[in-house]
Amino acid sequence: MERKSEYYKSYGASFRIIGEDLPFEEIESTLGFVATYKHRKGNKRGTHVLEDDRWTLESPLSEDKELGEHLEWLWSKLLSQKQYLVGLKDKHHLDVFAGYRSDCDHCGTVISAQGMKICYEFDIPLELSIVIA
Repeated sequence: MERKSEYYKSYGASFRIIGEDLPFEEIESTLGFVATYKHRKGNKRGTHVLEDDRWTLESPLSEDKELGEHLEWLWSKLLSQKQYLVGLKDKHHLDVFAGYRSDCDHCGTVISAQGMKICYEFDIPLELSIVIA
């Protein structure tokens, strides 16, 4: 079996606040920046009716940057408002959504301890999507 010398790999990560009646304006005013993406419950995305409010901040780093770098970027943007964001957990769900895509069925990725700091410090889950195509 011949092996490729170069495999396709791409990475991305987003910080999400999910719930009902999310205070979009308050979140953006407190954080000092706007969401990359947001929607209200009941809106449509294509033919799918959305089931919750969602405020998302996506890492703008290139897809070729390692997953840990995306997570570290999110942490650097959100660290100053940790207390506010953790307070939102009383009413809303917070998480980090990360993606790893490759055309290699036997490759993987490493997430540094520094990259995982956002999940540890906010005590929130990392939802990881792995796509091999």
